[in-house]
Amino acid sequence: MESTDLQSYAEQYFSSNNFLNKKILEDISDVRNSYEDAWHGLEEKEKDQVINEHIIFPEVMIQHAKNADQGKPQPTSYPRLKIRTGQKFIVEDGNTSQSEGNGTYSYRDEHSSPFGWKTRSQQNLNFDIYKSSETASNSTDGLDLVA
Repeated sequence: MESTDLQSYAEQYFSSNNFLNKKILEDISDVRNSYEDAWHGLEEKEKDQVINEHIIFPEVMIQHAKNADQGKPQPTSYPRLKIRTGQKFIVEDGNTSQSEGNGTYSYRDEHSSPFGWKTRSQQNLNFDIYKSSETASNSTDGLDLVA
């Protein structure tokens, strides 16, 4: 499959998802058509810059540049609160009339106090594909710093 076939297939797929995708792809197509043959000679960074200049309003770009130039340091990590749920262990005696066994057994109640909507495994789930193996997350009192 050629790259133009793949690109047209991807554009067709994403434009059929929702109105916003369709509008963005129409705008990009209009920019591409306005540059005609010169479009193919541009590098990817140049193409991105041309698309941004045509789609993003100049006022927004100016406001963004002002905010970036204020000298505020960019965050190096984003804190994520992790609630340690499931601290309660349930111990059940096997000698009751409801149980069939003779011994006692225990299990961790995942949804016990403190309450959290997510289980511990859901809280640990991480989709950060850009996280390098060099940067380790620091943990202090249930607050993880994610680099």
